[in-house]
Amino acid sequence: YNPFHTKAQLYRMLKSITTDTVSFAAVSAAYNQALKFKQNAGMILRERFKKAVRKMEDIYVVLLGRPYTVLDPSMNKRIPDIFASLGIRTFFQDMLSYGRKEIQSIEPLLNEMHWHYAVKILESAEVAAQTERAYPVLLTSFKCSPDSFVIDYFKTIMESHDKPYLVLQLDEHDSSVGYETRIEAAIRSFRNHDSHRPVRPKRIPEPSVTTLVPPMERSFFEKTLLIPTWDNLSLSLIVAALQREGIDARLLEENRSSIQRSLRNNTGQCIPLNIIAQDLIDTIEKNDLNPSNSVLWLPASKIACNIHLYPVHIKRILASYGKGMEKTGIYTGSISMQGLSIRMPVNTYFAYMFGGYLHKMGCTLRPYENVKGQTDATIEKSLAVLVEAF
Repeated sequence: YNPFHTKAQLYRMLKSITTDTVSFAAVSAAYNQALKFKQNAGMILRERFKKAVRKMEDIYVVLLGRPYTVLDPSMNKRIPDIFASLGIRTFFQDMLSYGRKEIQSIEPLLNEMHWHYAVKILESAEVAAQTERAYPVLLTSFKCSPDSFVIDYFKTIMESHDKPYLVLQLDEHDSSVGYETRIEAAIRSFRNHDSHRPVRPKRIPEPSVTTLVPPMERSFFEKTLLIPTWDNLSLSLIVAALQREGIDARLLEENRSSIQRSLRNNTGQCIPLNIIAQDLIDTIEKNDLNPSNSVLWLPASKIACNIHLYPVHIKRILASYGKGMEKTGIYTGSISMQGLSIRMPVNTYFAYMFGGYLHKMGCTLRPYENVKGQTDATIEKSLAVLVEAF
């Protein structure tokens, strides 16, 4: 979070759309005033929430999600009104008060999340799970996006606390009838759970850090390093360069069957993530490799994309699969392979360059080939020559 950067962007934008004189000082002052207003409004909401629940003896719902999904009547399908009509009060996640102590058990997971609202949702889920009579309802309008990851981790947090929850995925074409049915069932579940609450609050079990964020490998030396097949030409050359450095590197094997089977583990995440996980399992089993001595290499990423969570989620898939695969390590490193040797960044550059040239020549010649498959056969022979060189 960089307020100066935000102010500068606002200033440039306003200057481009208005004929009036706009000064950076005025934009900065307006931003500070708006931020102060938001902070004060948040304090008032949290105080109102505290006063409201202090007097309540019934269960209540904490709505989790992005504010533009939960708070806008045109987006939320009037779900808060449905709860109200059934006698259940609803509150929004921003109304919860908590400190670092309440969310300490999921801090490793929060550190892996580089999305603001995803962090807020999971923090609120953890707090609601620890709070008597509070039951979280997650509203989401997204499938293949950060929310597809959030939903899985939200469920893990709630299940670790043995507390019922409700996830409602909103659709513009849905009628409210379907939501009403699910909400009625959820309320019965919430009331049943609350009625069996012990007189003395028991100690809330904390989610296992290793369950939410399994540990990653720090090194892959003296282990079999497995490389994903997102480009079989360039990555084959990188594997050859790694082998030249004395590393037992191998390319993951991929086929149409493994791609189809990988979808069994998909609950909305990026499909390549599941394909990599399935290719990893198949390659280890087919080649009779020792999972505990095998490491998957993945690129480290800080960009605003789901790639950053690939290592964590693939670990979850491996743990779910079992059969020793949970012992397989995952190493995240620079895409240039720097740090392995002086030659690797240069060889990696050439690997992608030559692999790209092979793809380009193949795409140029393939439509004009007289013998079907001759272009691919020539590329395969050429790749073998380059592999030997690397």
